[in-house]
Amino acid sequence: MPGIAAGIFRKTAILKNIFLVEMYIDFTILINYNKCN
Repeated sequence: MPGIAAGIFRKTAILKNIFLVEMYIDFTILINYNKCN
C-alpha cells in the first residue's frame, strides 16, 4: 500500500510541476507579447 500511495503522490507531483511550468510559460509569453505591442 505505501508503494502505491507513493506512486500516486509522485504522479500528482509531476502533473502539478507540468501545470506550473505551463502557467509560467504562458505568463512569460503574455509579458513578452505586451512588451512588443
